[in-house]
Amino acid sequence: MIVMLIIENRKMKKHLLLSVCSEKLANDIAIHNDIEENVLETVLLEINDLILSPKKLQTLDEFRKMLCILSCNNLIRIIHNQTPKQIVNDSLSNLLDTFGSNHKDEIHKLFRGIDSKTYRTFVVTCQDNNRIVCSSIIVEHQFKSSNGKIAITWELLWICCSDKRKGFGSKTWKDITNLASMRRIDGILVPSTNKALPFWLKRNSKECPINKTIIAQQIRKEEKLLIESNGYKISESPCRNVVNLYRESAIKPFRGSPYRWMPDEANHVWFIPKKRGII
Repeated sequence: MIVMLIIENRKMKKHLLLSVCSEKLANDIAIHNDIEENVLETVLLEINDLILSPKKLQTLDEFRKMLCILSCNNLIRIIHNQTPKQIVNDSLSNLLDTFGSNHKDEIHKLFRGIDSKTYRTFVVTCQDNNRIVCSSIIVEHQFKSSNGKIAITWELLWICCSDKRKGFGSKTWKDITNLASMRRIDGILVPSTNKALPFWLKRNSKECPINKTIIAQQIRKEEKLLIESNGYKISESPCRNVVNLYRESAIKPFRGSPYRWMPDEANHVWFIPKKRGII
């Protein structure tokens, strides 16, 4: 009955609100890593309604807390305003140590959070033995695509691990794709450097397959051979599978709007998560 009243109230509002019960659960997950299964079951009913609604959550922090709850059974955690400061500081330091020389101000800005009409940012962190081992900044975009429909996509801006070759990056990525499936994301864009392509081409899975065409406008011979030897094609503009994951696809040369890095700056590797219910 309480859940139904919450749903009915939301239908009358311009933006969605996260319930007190859901906020408390997100806080308990962040502070104590504590999950009460009976509470989680009730909260997931609410979040399922939020995900299916065309409206947005009212605040960025409510959005981040919703993702925090969705990811509670995975290794990753989503940072929000009740995440312990040590975790926040270590996650930020991890990103700055890896990418700060070129993107310090931008990382600070996106880490704190941007709440735009068409996109919101969130931070993924992964711990091992109470130590931050992987951090990532992701943008969720909601926009009218080239076919006139609303597309919801994720753009993986940065991901880094403090310990290399221990599998933390792969585990974090798997949990990110699981979260994307529950969030019912249309596609995850990884703007990959040429150097990082070998890693990303190995991340193909049944649950979140790589789109068969890699969008690349500045590709070297070595990477071209690598992509083709793995069974993928190369194009300077999107194929029909992902054309509707861009705002404008007919403009020449193709610039990749609305995403941060254009195809002449980074190769656009698309992953298409299989959408699944959370209840």
